[in-house]
Formats: sequence, structure tokens, C-alpha cells
Amino acid sequence: MNDDLERRLRNAFRHSPLPAAPASLVEALERVPYAPVTARRRGGGRGVWAPLAVAAVLVVAAAVVIGGGQHGIAPGPSAVSVLPSAPATSPEPSLSASAPLTGTIRIVYQAQPVNAVRPTAGDVEVIIDIVAHRLAAADIVGASVRGEGDDRLIVELPRAIDTDTARRLIGQTGRLDFVPLGTTQMQIADAVDPATFPALFSGDQLESAAVTTGQQGRTITFVLKPRAASLFASYTASHIGQYFAIVLDSKVVSAPVITSEIPDGHVEISAGGIDGYPLEEAQSLVGLMQFGAQPFPIVEISNEIVPAPIISVP
Repeated sequence: MNDDLERRLRNAFRHSPLPAAPASLVEALERVPYAPVTARRRGGGRGVWAPLAVAAVLVVAAAVVIGGGQHGIAPGPSAVSVLPSAPATSPEPSLSASAPLTGTIRIVYQAQPVNAVRPTAGDVEVIIDIVAHRLAAADIVGASVRGEGDDRLIVELPRAIDTDTARRLIGQTGRLDFVPLGTTQMQIADAVDPATFPALFSGDQLESAAVTTGQQGRTITFVLKPRAASLFASYTASHIGQYFAIVLDSKVVSAPVITSEIPDGHVEISAGGIDGYPLEEAQSLVGLMQFGAQPFPIVEISNEIVPAPIISVP
């Protein structure tokens, strides 16, 4: 190339505008967010390539913001290395504490001898009746109880319920005592020494028990038989402000304070607060009070989960 031609070409590129960008490229760039472009350059040496570079940075930055959960100023392209090379997929479904459980749990209990006296099939029938009534009183739906042999019973509980609470209710012997504590305050589950705190009367002196709702929220009410009613009237008249415990199998289940004389054997226990007793706790206690002690203690010897049956549609 001679000097004259080289000079003419250099002058042409310096003073003449670059060719217009193709219309299709302009339309595509105008669809990129926040990256408006024009058909011609706005001065400077990069022309349409400057908007393309800006658009590329914005797209990459947006990907980082979405993938990393960040807010505010998006990081630059160097942050792309923290992103997965493929789009993230939704996690596989998994069981959680909130997922409903299906099927049942089958528990085998065995009645235990007392003072060398072994339980009979008739004793197991009594235990079955007591357990069934306890579960019904606690509003546990879908449970079943049946006998097996001379000393065993089978309980099936739906896994959708609180099976731990039901199992504690089933396994309690149910020896219920009403124990004066005087000025000694006790908490639920505290052990009571009968030598230190002898019972005023036992659960066989209960006429009835129920969960009621009134001005004090949910309460437990019970009626005493005449002998216990007389004992309780005398005791409460002279011990207002002192404690009196309901004790199940030597453990405190309730230890209210006496607020007034109770002359007629009609007793109401409140738990304080707007709602009073939690429903499950009240139902469990009333069930034990209503249905008395089991003739023999029972222990859990095995358990297994029984899956729900699969129903296939032809």
C-alpha cells in the first residue's frame, strides 16, 4: 500500500461515522433490562460494544443475586464461581416432624404377678376394660385393645396421635391417693413418701370425675363418696392456704392449694390462667380418676410399626 492510500484510509476512519448496527441486533439489545442501546455510537471508541459489555455484566450479576440470595449491589463477574454449573433443582420430598404418620404401632403388654399371685385371663379382661376407658376418656380415637393368652394384652395406636402420651397413660397402674401436704409445696412428678405424707383417702372414694369449662377456664371437678366427703370437709376447714396433692402411683399429678372449706364433697381444681388446664392433661387425669387402679401392673414387652394397607385401583 502506498503512502497516499494509507493516509486517505486513516483519514476516512478518523472522520467518518461507523456503519449503523443491523436492526435485528439493535432490537435484541433493547430487550436487555437496563441496557438501552442506539443504532449508532455515542462518541468514544467502543460504540455498540459498550452496551453489550454492560448487558453481560448485568446478566451475570443478576444470576449471582438469585443464586446467592444477596441483596443490594450485585457482585461482579468474579463471583460467578460460587454458582452451580447447572440450575439448582428442588429437593426431594422427605418426612419431617410436621408430616403426618401413617399406619399403627402395635404394643404388647404383660400383666405382672403381685406377691406371688399370678394374673388370670379374667384379670386381663378387667385391665383391658380399664385401658380402653382411659384411652376413650383422653379422646384417643382409632385405638384398639384386646387380650392374648392369660397375661397379655395387645394395644394398637394410630401413629398420627401422640403415642408417647398414650403409652404413659396405658402403663400407669392407677393407684390414686389424696394426700395432705400441709405447708410443703410439691411439683408435678415429685415422689411422695407415704410415711411422711399419709393419704387422707384413696381413689376408691371417688364417686365421679369430669372436665368442665367455666369462668376459670378448663377445670377438673370430682365428687367424693360420703366417708371421704366428711374427711375432706373437716380437713379443708382447718387447713385453708395449705397444699393437698393428688398422687398417682406415688407421684404427684396435681398439688393445689386449699382456698376454702369444701363441706359437700364437690371439689373443683383450677390450673390458673385464662384457659385453665390443658385439655390433654385434664382428660388424662380424669380418665385415671374415673377408672381406678388396674388389678395387676403391666409392662411393655415389645412393639412394632404396622404399615397402613396399600389400596390399589384396578
